[in-house]
Amino acid sequence: MPQSSYESHAGKFIELRSVSSIGVETLQSWSDRLTSPARILDIGCGSGKPLGITLAGRGHLLFGIDCSATLAKLYEQTVPKSRVECANFLKSDCFHLKFDATIAIGVIFLLTSEQQQEMIRKIASCLAPKGHVLFTAPTQVHQWKDVITGSISTSLGREQYLKIGIESGLRLVDEYQDEGGNHYYAMLKC
Repeated sequence: MPQSSYESHAGKFIELRSVSSIGVETLQSWSDRLTSPARILDIGCGSGKPLGITLAGRGHLLFGIDCSATLAKLYEQTVPKSRVECANFLKSDCFHLKFDATIAIGVIFLLTSEQQQEMIRKIASCLAPKGHVLFTAPTQVHQWKDVITGSISTSLGREQYLKIGIESGLRLVDEYQDEGGNHYYAMLKC
């Protein structure tokens, strides 16, 4: 997805996510496995509402990356003590840090198949040993129109996501389904 696409739709994203708590309970359940304060990389961090705020409220240290300057700036204002970079994750230096955990909620399927594979490999490389990953993507292989941008989204399917994870040094530890029907993969760096 072009970097400018989410910037041009930032207002709509802010409007939709600032009134939605979808995924918060799932994120809280997943984050129970983290030792506080965990250093968490939030990929496609958006405005920080509601997920960044939830994790910061649990005492974690948040580092956000978003390709929208508007959303990155808002995340920095919304999530206390966060560090934020306006960048394409695939081109980011990820703050030159290793992370205890990484989340990519509502992001990976916006990329091409090749970029999704690259993203999972890069996520694994950004993690400290025994680091945790949580990302969303449908279990079935299919395409659809993104609600916000109108761009085509692509799911590689559960089997492929698990295969790429294993090849990247990750193993599946859990899966979740939230109240909005979103599927979550929780992985751990081996």
